[in-house]
Amino acid sequence: MTARRGADRPSAPRHEDDHSETAPESSDKLLIHGFSEGGRAAHVIRARRDRLEAGVLRPIEDGKPIMGDLVQLKSRPEFPLLFDVEEKYTAPRASRKPKAGPPRVTNEAFLRGWEAIWGIESPSDDDPPN
Repeated sequence: MTARRGADRPSAPRHEDDHSETAPESSDKLLIHGFSEGGRAAHVIRARRDRLEAGVLRPIEDGKPIMGDLVQLKSRPEFPLLFDVEEKYTAPRASRKPKAGPPRVTNEAFLRGWEAIWGIESPSDDDPPN
């Protein structure tokens, strides 16, 4: 998960007629439960779609790829470490289809090594076994 937090995120203006208590609750929530040693990342637990996920929340940086989801967090006044989550971008998930058998390693270097050890001649009937 990647998001802006703290000084990287502009705070939303507060209005006196804002009744956030009456807003419908989001089913996607995030809880910060610790920070990295450098303070640039937060360790989080995210509850969404009846699942709990552990993750790391990092600020986005220009020129660097987004690893995971890009989210916008909306703080809750009753608990400052609990946020409602709005997904802005969902990264495509890599498909991991299991492959049968070992990987194929017959590149040019492999073939040159094979020929250097075993030669390129086919065995004849005159050769004794082993």
